[in-house]
Amino acid sequence: MRRCDSRAARGLLGAVLLTAGVTGCRVSGTAEPVRVDLATLDYGHYQHVPLQAPPGTEYSGRVIESLRIGEVMVNPAEADSALSVPPSRWDAVPLPTPAKVSGVLSDQARAVLAEHGMLAGFVVGGTDTAQVRQLTVLALRMPTADAATAAAAGLDATDAAVNADNVAVSIPNYPAAKAHWRPTVASMAATIAHGAFVVSVYAVHTTPDAAALTTLIGAALDAQLPELDRFVPTPPERFADLPIDGEGMLARMVPEKVGRWSAPAVVLVDADNIAGGKGVLHARGVVYGPNATFLMSSRQHRSAANALALIGFDGLKRYSDATEARQAYERGDTDWADLRPLPGPAGIEDIRCGDFGAPGSEPEVRYVCALLHGRYIATVFAPTEQQIRQKSAAQYSLLELAE
Repeated sequence: MRRCDSRAARGLLGAVLLTAGVTGCRVSGTAEPVRVDLATLDYGHYQHVPLQAPPGTEYSGRVIESLRIGEVMVNPAEADSALSVPPSRWDAVPLPTPAKVSGVLSDQARAVLAEHGMLAGFVVGGTDTAQVRQLTVLALRMPTADAATAAAAGLDATDAAVNADNVAVSIPNYPAAKAHWRPTVASMAATIAHGAFVVSVYAVHTTPDAAALTTLIGAALDAQLPELDRFVPTPPERFADLPIDGEGMLARMVPEKVGRWSAPAVVLVDADNIAGGKGVLHARGVVYGPNATFLMSSRQHRSAANALALIGFDGLKRYSDATEARQAYERGDTDWADLRPLPGPAGIEDIRCGDFGAPGSEPEVRYVCALLHGRYIATVFAPTEQQIRQKSAAQYSLLELAE
């Protein structure tokens, strides 16, 4: 049996991307699915009745504002059509604080952004199928345009100072952009202020080709900057008023702890949780909007999902209607082709469960079930066969009771 490699493990963290492809017996849909008596299900220790969302906080507001920025982020493939594959460390993640940005940029970025009052941000990355050429775009909201200008200059200066071989570079058509690179290294970083936003772009090419790198960065700015003009910012003093679960997605999911709401957060999942790789940024207790849902999904074939909720490693996708959801469920995902199929909770239709492998697989995500319910597809993970059935039953109950 295989051990999940770092690429597969990253796929698990984007749990909801794997909509329903576990090998198993498929039950044809009907107009009126069979309802299970909830009193007959074994929930174990899992929460199986919806919780009430708590009021927001300043930090939760930063996370949600960052997710709102995700709705005006561009797909890196708009700059170069070959860069359509999400990278392994982050695909589309909110960046609510300077500390989280330092997980993407250099460590020196944290102090610069804190000094100039960063409020929220978002990062999206794209790579080619060979995982060689890459493009990462960050949009970081600052309190004012002047703060953005100062932060952009500070980010470039501190990053360039990390290595004495860095030299300044101009980006065609963007004289205000600050950029640098090492002429013997096949990567380049650029930063520009755009209104109250700082936009940071990092490009990697196959060879140290300055023309190719500046062209790619320019194309990324061409695509991204106009989109930021559509963003309607929330005043910082109103961050706590942003609803944590305005569309009721998170209330339909199994919380990480019984009786306790899973608060919005962005975490760095370390190498102890991911086989053979670096840590990755992962949002949890959050709901992505339509554009960010697409960026988190496979960008090579657009999903019809219009919302994505994440709690821990679990995910919930919402579709425009039950027909769209069923089509997505039946398409499945080839990444799950080598799972050992498992039976789900007795009586629940439209569920597929599987085992990722023998000892050596990541215990938290060894067992998985994908559940179709109306216009929703839920994906849940657990460390044992008994727990995955109990957790799936709890997930079914939450979806039923939310109707």
